[in-house]
Amino acid sequence: MVQSDTTPVAASRKQAPKSKSSHGDLTIWPPSEDFTLVGRAPKNEILTSPTFSLITSPRSSYSELLDTPCSPYATPVKISGFTFIRNGNVLGYPFVPSIRSLLPLCDEVIVNIPHSSDGTLEAVLAIGDPRIRIIESEWDETPRKGGLILSHHTNIAFEQCTGDWCVYIQGDEALHENTIPSMRSAMERELNNPVVRGLLVDYSHFYGSYWTEVYSFGWYYQEVRVIRRDPNIRSVGDAQGFRTRENQKLRVKHSGGRYFHYSRALRPDVARKKRDNLATLFHGPERVQAQAGRPPRLYDDDQKVKPFTGTHPAVMREIVAAADWSYTSRNPLIRFRRDYFWEDIALIIKRCTGLTLGVHRNYRRID
Repeated sequence: MVQSDTTPVAASRKQAPKSKSSHGDLTIWPPSEDFTLVGRAPKNEILTSPTFSLITSPRSSYSELLDTPCSPYATPVKISGFTFIRNGNVLGYPFVPSIRSLLPLCDEVIVNIPHSSDGTLEAVLAIGDPRIRIIESEWDETPRKGGLILSHHTNIAFEQCTGDWCVYIQGDEALHENTIPSMRSAMERELNNPVVRGLLVDYSHFYGSYWTEVYSFGWYYQEVRVIRRDPNIRSVGDAQGFRTRENQKLRVKHSGGRYFHYSRALRPDVARKKRDNLATLFHGPERVQAQAGRPPRLYDDDQKVKPFTGTHPAVMREIVAAADWSYTSRNPLIRFRRDYFWEDIALIIKRCTGLTLGVHRNYRRID
């Protein structure tokens, strides 16, 4: 895990006092410079006005790298980041680098931490940046259908944002710092254009290792990760995208930002644990039992990948440098398997004609 360059925040959990509010119990941490007040959201309810205190510790040097104006646009804009993470340590999520990657862009970052038992809360506290606001919420595994619990907890964090624009990131993603100026410029440029409800970011997906990048169909290479602070916009389904409460797609433009997605780049044994955990959120324990009988090899040997020759986000470079596993694929032209056959045909057509076929977009692009 990338270590913060600030002094870690002490995070003792001993008998934190509780108080009542209209939103349920609030777990109150000692209001000193070493602690934050943590709001506890009741099950299946979204907080609307909890009271928070902020971590009071120095800003990290990484944040200061981009502490100057990023664009010539004069329109002032407030930017909120938001995410949620539960048991991120045991599941191998690089959630600390993920959160830190947003700090140079955002005026605040809301982190929803459903009840965790592996030190996730303490790791987020130890980042020690005053822009981070934390919510501790309850975790209910009942809504398994389609991963709905993921969008539920995403919306808990989104509801607490106070910015004009809200930037979403998942715990296995990191924003590349070289693209932050473009993202800020896009948000400033479109702030007073109400037609634009969101902005897209580009994606680089890694498979098998940190140095093998996916190029096949079946992966999303753009997704809405910047949205207006609008009560009519919600995270939906498994939290991959956003729509209106009427289930309408958002009208969006491109932000110029790029996210690096590391979900499938983890060490194989950690990636298997993460996959099995996600299966319980979508399908229940029966799917996990079925997966347990599969061969020990996690990654397919025929995924379409290419060597990655760029640079990883600065917050991830220590993790990447420490990785001691690699991945090699047969890279067949066509994988004669039901799950991939038509994706491979579509990829051949795109290479030959430039036409993109069969790609689902969870948005309406208007630029």
